[in-house]
Amino acid sequence: DGHVAAVETAAGTIRTERVILAAGVWSRELAASAGFDLPVTPERRFMFFTEDAPSFPRELPLTIDFSSGFYFHREGAALAFGGREQSLEELAPVAARRLPALEELGVRSSWWGYYELSPDHNALVGAAVSPAGLVYATGFSGHGFQQGPVIGEHVAELALGRAPTFDLGSFSVERFAGGDARVELNVV
Repeated sequence: DGHVAAVETAAGTIRTERVILAAGVWSRELAASAGFDLPVTPERRFMFFTEDAPSFPRELPLTIDFSSGFYFHREGAALAFGGREQSLEELAPVAARRLPALEELGVRSSWWGYYELSPDHNALVGAAVSPAGLVYATGFSGHGFQQGPVIGEHVAELALGRAPTFDLGSFSVERFAGGDARVELNVV
């Protein structure tokens, strides 16, 4: 009837008046089960780790080429690097253009994980009008770790019915209906 009443789990039903939905790439599917649309899509992102790189300075800041999304930084004795490309073969020309020394370093390992992308690559944070009691925080497009502390405080305040300390209304899902979306250009 337009408000949260319970959560169904494999272990049974949990009665509640509030749910915080922060399930990353799975947020859209879970929100849909409550009749709410959260426009979040998954995108695989890869990160690569080189062999030891002694010719690079020990203190090497995170360096980002915003035009391509290529980045690198020191990771112990090695370098970590990545970008928007879906394979090392696709990333190699971009990486070599920005950091030619990478052509001489072997890749020791890699891993991938999902970025949760909203249509404008900005977070989706707010409280649903319907179902009332549904609070969401998702779609961070790789910025979640940086934004986590303020988002956690904001979501807690929304869930408790308190006036938010910060005005994060511009991150609500309603921005898409109102044409207020601002595309994040620096998604790495």
